[in-house]
Amino acid sequence: MNIHPSLAEIVRGSHLQCVANWIGEHLAVGCDAISLTFFLSRAAARLGIPFNLIVNTEVPAALRIEVDRLLQCGPPNVVRADRIEEFRKLLTKEPNNLDVILVRSLHQQLLGFALEAVSRDVRGEDRIPAIWWIGDQALDRAPSGATLQLITTREEHCLKGFGHHFSLPAQHPGSPDRVTPQAALEHILDNLTPRQRFEVPFKNFVRARLRPDEMLVVNRLMCVIAALRFPAIEQAHNLINVRIEDFRLAKALLGRLPVVALHDRLPPYAIETATTIWEHVSAPEYQLTVPDMSDLGQKGFARSNVIEWTGLSYNAAKEHLMALEDAGIVEATVQIANRKQGRRVFYTFNSAVLPPFHRRNPYAELPTSEQIAANCSSAAQS
Repeated sequence: MNIHPSLAEIVRGSHLQCVANWIGEHLAVGCDAISLTFFLSRAAARLGIPFNLIVNTEVPAALRIEVDRLLQCGPPNVVRADRIEEFRKLLTKEPNNLDVILVRSLHQQLLGFALEAVSRDVRGEDRIPAIWWIGDQALDRAPSGATLQLITTREEHCLKGFGHHFSLPAQHPGSPDRVTPQAALEHILDNLTPRQRFEVPFKNFVRARLRPDEMLVVNRLMCVIAALRFPAIEQAHNLINVRIEDFRLAKALLGRLPVVALHDRLPPYAIETATTIWEHVSAPEYQLTVPDMSDLGQKGFARSNVIEWTGLSYNAAKEHLMALEDAGIVEATVQIANRKQGRRVFYTFNSAVLPPFHRRNPYAELPTSEQIAANCSSAAQS
């Protein structure tokens, strides 16, 4: 199957189903919500309405290779930046026709500079590229601008058969009469041109408690989804009507993505670690009373338990527990300042925070397409 089941449920019956199917066939391992979002980010940049992607993943090398194959579709308007000076030259280079600038994962200072540099009005004369960053380290600070920050696990990527499909160069192309997935995707990108006019008749009803830059992502995403529905001949009229269905697809995709809220500082695997710990300590047969603290109950645990249950290394378990403690999910019996070498530290779950330990997806605040349709109908009748 070329589309991950969770994504297939979203795009089934829409024009994005064809796009996702081509992406999945081109990548050979299938299309998931994250690979589709990478393609949509590049398409948005070609339209002159870019949004950036910051992906913190358990499998950064595999995702970089997959994205590299995806970037082989379309014109070579993609570059990599290693230094701030190099980035400045890329932005001032004429002609400025870049779609994407990839920032290396070890350069968080460059990433912050790049995101600020592209936070500009799209009505200006200069074309603004999208910034992409893929890594496995938590960012020092929250990203700025029209940016989607994702934290993903291995299970959220289509990687079945990855070693087989990405180990060899291109094989025989097959029948010359068949349009290849790469050619189909290139055709889509080639037909996207900037300075399009978008008509969003229901825009006054897309309201939610989101930050302004988050609303930028919502609007740009539904506009690029609408643009992919129009063939080149209709785009030539320079007006693209955005439908409520395009908003529905954008909301569903954003809801499926592992989006990081601004205040969420959990590393990629901390939630999985918390869930594993909870499964063990909540078992009826498990009992461990914290020494001299019987008032905390019989569900305490130590770092050694976490290492045993999760298979993590000592340092990884320590890092995850510190992150969970910072997030208020677990509480330690010893203050950080008093944790001397060799002293055993016990933990308990915060009784006010129970599983599932989901991150707060800010886009869950968006209204449903049915609510928007009802508001539009009421407005038309009044």
